[in-house]
Amino acid sequence: MKLQHRTASPTTNDIEAARAVYKYLKATTELCITLGKVNDTTFFAYADASYGDWHDSKSTEGAIWFFGGAPIQWHSRKQSIMTPSSTAAEWCALDKPARDAQWFLKIASALDLPSAGDPIVILTDNINTQLLMAKKSCKNSTRWLDIKWFFVKDAIFRNKIDLRRVDTKNNVADGFTKPLDKEAHEKFIQMLGLN
Repeated sequence: MKLQHRTASPTTNDIEAARAVYKYLKATTELCITLGKVNDTTFFAYADASYGDWHDSKSTEGAIWFFGGAPIQWHSRKQSIMTPSSTAAEWCALDKPARDAQWFLKIASALDLPSAGDPIVILTDNINTQLLMAKKSCKNSTRWLDIKWFFVKDAIFRNKIDLRRVDTKNNVADGFTKPLDKEAHEKFIQMLGLN
């Protein structure tokens, strides 16, 4: 259940769920983000989408950026359109990270980081999306994606982004797209580098 959808008219169960969230936050005050615990001066991101929510058939996307071994920016949001496939949802989920990458390239250059000028790595777990991004031409079935989300492909072909595959179990952004059980949540906390 997503509590943010229930704030207008919460039920008793919603109040109990909110209490559980509060209890969790109170019990985990020692968790924090530590920038620089890894000597890494590159920006990189994970992106993911959870296809078709059962409420409205729209997918949920998430992305997270890392620098110096720590998360520095993240988002989780419902996609504004209904996509016809998980591949399309994953493609759409790359749009915001691809746009953010342009900003991080400017930061790397302004700070004269060793990685300045290198393409920024964005990791995705959907192999079909990665294969479609590698093709200059498009099929009729993906033409609408090519037109609306051409920015991502263009950034790849201009060598601003290096789109790489990551195994689903190692895709940190997966934790932003769906509810997690206790074991998956604990792994998510580890992958975020919270300590």
